[in-house]
Order: sequence, then structure tokens, then C-alpha cells
Amino acid sequence: MARPFSLMRCPCRSGERLGDRYGHKMILIRASLCMAAVMTLLDIAQSVWQLVVLRFYMGLD
Repeated sequence: MARPFSLMRCPCRSGERLGDRYGHKMILIRASLCMAAVMTLLDIAQSVWQLVVLRFYMGLD
């Protein structure tokens, strides 16, 4: 079940981890900014389907 979702997140796996390539601090900052953006969008969502889509995206990130 998890395999299709992992392929959807990263379709081209080069064998190297992103943290090793770009630095762990940069990846953590990017993840924190994405999480803050999704949390803000969750706060202003006006329908149930928007909440479902944003929760799905929050689980991927």
C-alpha cells in the first residue's frame, strides 16, 4: 500500500538521500515551511473536500 504513495512522491530515485545531497538543515527548513503553508491553508479551508486534500498533502510532506 505504501509503495504507490512513495513512487508518487519521488518518481525518480537516484539512490542518494536528499539530506545528503542538499544538507539536512535545508531539507528541514523546506519541510517546516511547507508544513506551515499547509496548516495555514487548513485554517482557511471552506469545504470538506479542501480539508481532505490538504490532510492528504500534509501526510505526503
